[in-house]
Amino acid sequence: MNHNAFKTSMKRLSFLLLALLFASAHAQTYEECVAYGIRAGQGDSLAQAERWFEKALETAPKDHRNALVYNDLGKLRETIFQQTGDTRKAEDALAAYSRAVELAPEAISFRMSRAGFYLRQKDWAKAEADLETVVDLQPGHIQARNYRAFALSQQRKYDQAKAEYERILSMDSGNFDAKMGLAVLEQSTGHLGLALQQVSQLIEEYPQRPDLLRMRAEIYKANNQPELALIDLDEAISLQPDEAQNWLARTRVHKVRGSKFYALRDYEQAIRLGVPRSSLQKEIKDCE
Repeated sequence: MNHNAFKTSMKRLSFLLLALLFASAHAQTYEECVAYGIRAGQGDSLAQAERWFEKALETAPKDHRNALVYNDLGKLRETIFQQTGDTRKAEDALAAYSRAVELAPEAISFRMSRAGFYLRQKDWAKAEADLETVVDLQPGHIQARNYRAFALSQQRKYDQAKAEYERILSMDSGNFDAKMGLAVLEQSTGHLGLALQQVSQLIEEYPQRPDLLRMRAEIYKANNQPELALIDLDEAISLQPDEAQNWLARTRVHKVRGSKFYALRDYEQAIRLGVPRSSLQKEIKDCE
C-alpha cells in the first residue's frame, strides 16, 4: 500500500470511528433516544421506534418522565399487534401501559390508555375497574363515564349501565354517546318501544347519520316492520353509498321479506365495497 493510499484509508477509518462515537454518545442520551423513537414512529418504522424507547428506559430507568415513555411504548406495541397479530406484542403493550400506571397512579391519561386497551381486548371487567378509578379521581370525566357504562352493559349489568348513562345526561343533557348508549341498551334488553322512541329522537337531531338509520331499521325489523326498515336503509345508502354495512343491513331485511334476489344483489355490492366474499359464503348460499 503506498503512502497516499494509506492516508486515505486512515482518513476513512477515522471518519467511521468518529461517526460511531458520535452515534454512541447520542444513543446514550435519554432525550435523544426518545426523540429518535418519536421520529421513527412518525415514519412508520414501528420496530425501530420501539427499540429507541426501550433504549431510553434502559439509559435512565429512574427518570421522572418514564411514565410517559411507557405509555407511548404501550400504544406503539399495540399498533404492532394490530398490524401483525402477534399476541406477544399485546402482552408487551399491556405491560407497558401497566408500568405507566404504576409510576403515575393518579395520572388519568395513563389509566385511560390502559382502560382503552382493555376495551379493545373485550376485557370488560378490567376496563370497568380502571374507568371507575378515573371517575373517582375526576367525577366530571364524561368520556370515562361513557366507556364505563358501555363496559357495564357488555357484562349485562344493565341497571348500572343505564344509571351511568342517565348520570351523564344529568351532567351534559346533549351528550350524543350517552343518548345512543341508552337507545342501544333498551334495544339489547328487548324494550323496542323505548329504543325506537330514543333513536327516532336522535335521528331528528342528526338526520344525516346512516348509523342511526341502520339502528332504527334493525328495531323495525325486530318489530316485524320490514317495510319501514327498508325506507331507513334506502336513506342510509343514499347518504353513504360507499359504506358496506348499509348494504349488508339491507340484505337482512330483504331476506326477512323473502326477496332473495335483492339480497344477493346487495351482497354483491358489499363485496365490491371490500367485504371478503369468503365471509359471506353461507349467507349467499342461503339466498341461491
